[in-house]
Amino acid sequence: MTRWLTLVVLALFWQSTALAVCPNTSEPYSRANWMRERKEYHRAVGAYLDLLYAAHAKPEQVEVLSCLADTYLEAGQNERALEVLEQISDLFGAAPPAAVRLNLAEAELRSERYADAARLELFPVPADPQLQKRRDYLLARAQVGLQNWRPAFKYFAAAQASCSTSDATCAVTTRNVGILRKPPLSVSPGLALVLSAVVPGTGMFYTRHPIDAITYTATIGLFSFLTLDTTDFHQGFGSQRASTYILGGLTVLFYVANLWSTYASARRQNQVSAYRYRQQLLRASEQTLLPVDWPTP
Repeated sequence: MTRWLTLVVLALFWQSTALAVCPNTSEPYSRANWMRERKEYHRAVGAYLDLLYAAHAKPEQVEVLSCLADTYLEAGQNERALEVLEQISDLFGAAPPAAVRLNLAEAELRSERYADAARLELFPVPADPQLQKRRDYLLARAQVGLQNWRPAFKYFAAAQASCSTSDATCAVTTRNVGILRKPPLSVSPGLALVLSAVVPGTGMFYTRHPIDAITYTATIGLFSFLTLDTTDFHQGFGSQRASTYILGGLTVLFYVANLWSTYASARRQNQVSAYRYRQQLLRASEQTLLPVDWPTP
């Protein structure tokens, strides 16, 4: 019973995330579409390439290339999909339509090429409200990948403002806006360094590493006490016993290690906090959008 429930859940998940099959149902396309539905992507790609070689007019080429790009995306071959999408963009010249740019940005996000996807904001805002909302959503995901929290919040909020109850991305944008209202926890490496310089170990308490803090405080305190205990204050610096120099050197060594560890710990904590925050947002916005209908050149 559990096995069948698992299969049903996986099937529903696939139906919710799979890309649309090539809309052309004419005889030349039916064989390639049938292979794609059966997830025989290698054979489907070959069939679409045969159709591409036979296509001479631009509208036909765009139609075949769009089917080919969607097949590559569905098969998880994002880099090949990007190559095909760039070919489609070239067919439209210097100013490709918004639908082409949006599909290209979606493929770049799947390939984790966030900086390339963020270039979408350099193009004019589409007049269609649905395309504009999709643009904001894609730009928000790109900014999350780049760890630019304020721009990500701006674009998610813009996408949320045009949400409708029937839109599948509405819940995603609302959830991400809620997450972005609480920025990731961060500490000041400079302040942590000053605290550890004044009282060894306190900077570690500030960066939430109490065990390291106690270790450094106790170690430096112990060696400092032993250094003072073995020091003959009636003698000059060069006339002390060897144990005094050894203990004093260990004290200085642990004091410097305390400073370096505190600063490194603060920076590492900020990096880990930002990474977890970014992963939380990426997981929350993992929803894959269906390709926009391809325009005709």
